[in-house]
Amino acid sequence: MVTRKVNAFLFVFLSAFAGSCVKDYPDQPVLAFVSPTSTYSITIMVSGSNGSFTLANGSDTFSISGNGTHTLSQKYSSGSSYSLSVTVPATGQSCTVSGGTGVLTADVTGIIVNCFNVSINSITQDRTYISQNPAAFTSVQISFQSAYNGTYAIKSGADCTSGTTYPDPGASGALTSGGTVNVTLDTTTAGSPLAAGTNTYIICGTDTNPTLRDQIFRTVEVDSIAPTISESPTAGNQSSIPNVSLSCSDGGGSGCNGIAYNSGNSPAPAAAPNPADPTINADGTGASPSAYVSAITLSDEAVWTIEAIAVDNAGNRSAVASFSYVVDTNQSSLSSPSASEPFISNVGTKNSTTITWTSDRSNRPYSIRIGGTDCSTGTAIDTGTTGALGHTTPAIAANLFGPGTDQAYTVRICEQNYIGDAGLGTTLTVTRDETAPTITAVTGNGAYVPYNSTIVYSFDEPVDTAATVIAGGDLSAEDDGGTYNGAKTQVQIAPAVGVYSPGMTIWAPGPSRALDLTVFDRAGNSASVSNTYLMRDGMVEAHYSNGKDWTYYVKNDGTDVMNASNTSCSGSEANFYYSCLHGGEFRKVKILDKIDDCTGLTGTDSQGFFNWTCYDPPGAGPVEMVSTSMKPGVSLTKLLDFAGGTFLSNQVTVTGSGVPAAPASTAWWGNTIQNLPSGGGSALTNGVIYIVPTTMALSATFSLDAQNVAVATANTAALRSTGADPMIQNSGKDFTWIEGNFDGNLSANTGIGFYGSSRFNRFENVNVWNIGGSSTKGGIELKSVSDSLLFNVRVANVVSGNGILLQDSGNQTSRNIIRRASVYNNGASGISIQATGTVSDLIVFDSYLSSNGADGIDFQGSGSFTNSVFMDDVIVHNLGYGINMGSTGTTAALSFINLAVVNNGQNGLFLTPGSANHQIIDGAYVLNTGAEINMNSSATAYVSGLLVVGTIPLPCLNFNSDFTDGACNAPEVTLDATFFNGSVTGNGFVNHRGSADPANGSAPFGTYGPGMDWIHFNFPWRMWGIGGGATFTIFNGICTGGTCRQLDYSLYTGAHQLRARHACPAASVAQDVVTQTWATATSGSVTFLRHAYETDTDNVWDLPFCVGNESCFITPNIGAYQGHGIPGPAGCPGIGTFFWWTHRKRNLPDICK
Repeated sequence: MVTRKVNAFLFVFLSAFAGSCVKDYPDQPVLAFVSPTSTYSITIMVSGSNGSFTLANGSDTFSISGNGTHTLSQKYSSGSSYSLSVTVPATGQSCTVSGGTGVLTADVTGIIVNCFNVSINSITQDRTYISQNPAAFTSVQISFQSAYNGTYAIKSGADCTSGTTYPDPGASGALTSGGTVNVTLDTTTAGSPLAAGTNTYIICGTDTNPTLRDQIFRTVEVDSIAPTISESPTAGNQSSIPNVSLSCSDGGGSGCNGIAYNSGNSPAPAAAPNPADPTINADGTGASPSAYVSAITLSDEAVWTIEAIAVDNAGNRSAVASFSYVVDTNQSSLSSPSASEPFISNVGTKNSTTITWTSDRSNRPYSIRIGGTDCSTGTAIDTGTTGALGHTTPAIAANLFGPGTDQAYTVRICEQNYIGDAGLGTTLTVTRDETAPTITAVTGNGAYVPYNSTIVYSFDEPVDTAATVIAGGDLSAEDDGGTYNGAKTQVQIAPAVGVYSPGMTIWAPGPSRALDLTVFDRAGNSASVSNTYLMRDGMVEAHYSNGKDWTYYVKNDGTDVMNASNTSCSGSEANFYYSCLHGGEFRKVKILDKIDDCTGLTGTDSQGFFNWTCYDPPGAGPVEMVSTSMKPGVSLTKLLDFAGGTFLSNQVTVTGSGVPAAPASTAWWGNTIQNLPSGGGSALTNGVIYIVPTTMALSATFSLDAQNVAVATANTAALRSTGADPMIQNSGKDFTWIEGNFDGNLSANTGIGFYGSSRFNRFENVNVWNIGGSSTKGGIELKSVSDSLLFNVRVANVVSGNGILLQDSGNQTSRNIIRRASVYNNGASGISIQATGTVSDLIVFDSYLSSNGADGIDFQGSGSFTNSVFMDDVIVHNLGYGINMGSTGTTAALSFINLAVVNNGQNGLFLTPGSANHQIIDGAYVLNTGAEINMNSSATAYVSGLLVVGTIPLPCLNFNSDFTDGACNAPEVTLDATFFNGSVTGNGFVNHRGSADPANGSAPFGTYGPGMDWIHFNFPWRMWGIGGGATFTIFNGICTGGTCRQLDYSLYTGAHQLRARHACPAASVAQDVVTQTWATATSGSVTFLRHAYETDTDNVWDLPFCVGNESCFITPNIGAYQGHGIPGPAGCPGIGTFFWWTHRKRNLPDICK
């Protein structure tokens, strides 16, 4: 009813409130605030209590202990009634409550609980556990007080009426109100009812009436059983270092009260020590010498005794327990196991063996076992006790190794440690072999044996090399005793030095030479063979043994390529690539029927790969047919069988010798050949040739991380980047060979990058195209690379970078040769030389640099570029300078010889201000924008020979002040200057081709893109560029879109300004001889003939210049192009044997076919 009224009131109130507020607060809810109900606490004050009692408030009870103020744990709501009472007083007491009722309106205090004694109280006993053992605690003392006068008795039994008073003195007596009674009950008192287990005694109190006032039951435990001690782990042998735990158990129930212990140890294998017995008091104190509180850690290789005594809470003490341990965590350390005869036989010469081993222990039991898996299994074939630190057994007969007769036995040496554990022991193998070896004549009976080759026998098992007998047959007088392979399963018997010919290791030729061989296997079983052989020469071998494989080099320290010292190149040689001979190109055949006489001897190989020269080595002996160079157009890719992963088979025939040729072989070189992995990775093994047989995608960089490594693609294949950047990388390895086709697929910014101090590398027939690049990158990058050769290289369509980049940042880049390079249509320069360090001694020779987006050749950076030669090059149609030596670094001693620098977007030749000691010798500088040659006022140069310059004003701009004008005539030019009339058609290069190059899959023009055939042309002077003017007189530049054209930088027949301008040079004419100084090359300088260069096949391995005592080509034309034909002899006198380009005047229709 009240609730309904309240709700009605709230409804009316809230409705009125909402009605008046809705206009101002239409979205606000009405909040009703209700005060929470209050709760209060109750606090009491206790006095006189001598124990715990129970206080009640209604149904709530509270345990109160001790005098003083206590706040009840329960709070009550305001208005609640309370009524406190003591329902269970402390023993012997009664309690009253004052102020303990009322109604709660606030926290209540001031309630007093007063307790007082009314019977026997304050009962204590001094111990819970006693014993019947005299040495333990035998008695308990009971103490209590009484609140009345009367008598007491301590009884056993069911109650005070029927119970029996204890026989102990003082077990009954008078009570005095407020007095204290002390009673002692002793298990040793005669007739005492105290027995093992729980004993209940009764305190009986009678007042003076006499009325029984108190009957109080208490207990005491009697434990007469001594405790026992156990150990963990169990005493005995331990194979790991134990932490010994002692534990006490008490069967009498009082529980353990302490352990005392003592321990002692001695090094194993001594007897167990006997330490003094430990002691402990009955109450657990006074443990001597040590109280046990935690596990006892024992030491290794020792014998331990632990003695312990325990006491329980009744004072019972255990007997002294003793625990002995032997600790040894290690087996004997056995080493150097060996058998005096690891191979034995009942029928052979070795019919027993002894077993020897060393140990870190002495005088230990051992066994020798076979046929088991550990030292507890198998069969013991010998037992005993070792000596000092090891042992050697008596002889063990072969027949004990059974039951098998032809098998290897695992012999287990088992030596016990101090706990008798031999573990697995150590093993060795003894083989019982009752079967004689089988001999296979690898060099078969009646076989042909090359002059200095070996006769090879193999065996089905290793043999005893010391027991081999080569006796019988006439060859036994010539052999070297035989050389065995590492496995001793093969012997190679070679001729001894000087037997047939003084100082030579060759067999005497003969049709039927006999050899007898007897071998013994390792168990002493023997076998014999007798064969005959045909001895003849004709075998192909390495001319230089230290350059026997393709990518290996020897020092070029002879008078010609055939008589070098056979010293391996280390990479520290510093006189250009040619300071080392490429040993892979030098093979030889000894001709035994021609001693010191090359008359009438010629050599050919069946594949037509090499030029062969007869060579008579120093001293008496056979002459040799030596391959001194590869034929033109031959390189590593020609030598390889890409499908089979081998070298092609080849055979040498010597005309003029009566000895037949050796059979064809693929083993002219020993390099490992394997396919380059498509996922990239690293070349980690020296001398490996990595091949790409078919066009393959390369997803990651392939790093050349070993010396003497080659990478070659088949001529019809390309390595195409799909993420590899760079595609091929060398970070400091020497003697690398790169050959083939590398398509960057516009996903690589560098095609081939050599970084770090790398030397003696060869780029042969390398094509790189479709590279992304940047101004600091190139299709081919050489950074800190020296003494390397780039020969017949094409780099095209490096979209944003340089064709070839030479860099140096401190590790000198020097003595590199770029020969016959075609570098075109690259976004930056054709060849860019960039240095903060030093670049020097560079040779750029017989090369074409066309249609590049910056300069044909440039030098950039704050470093220096010095002592270099640019000779017989064509530099045309570049967007920037023809040659730009820059103005930020230092240049000096640069030679520009017979260059055709034509139709470039800026100056033809721009020299660094202040640079000096340059040479400008012969050449054409025509149709370049600005000056043909810009000396920058402060540059100096020696200008000599025939210079064809353009018709623009001042074609030789900014010569030094001592030059009278800029007309490129005397005294600037020693001979003459001819102005080139660019408006006359037919006076220069072919330029646009009328038909496609037969080697190129594209038409003579095509839409720019990576899918163009950028690299296949029959001649190095053919390449791609931008479409535009049909003649070379119209500036074209780089093709970056739209239509690109095939360009041809051969010369028209009527190109009279460039063709046939040079007469025969002569060494006697000072002006015909050029000297170039080097900055770092050990030779210091080179003097050579202008208008000529060395042939590739003249048996002189040196710089490409014509330096004398060698065969040379005469070069009558200005620039690189000297005609389509092959060289032939001509009548030019000079410092060497010269050849004339016989087809230098070919007609245009022939050129353009």
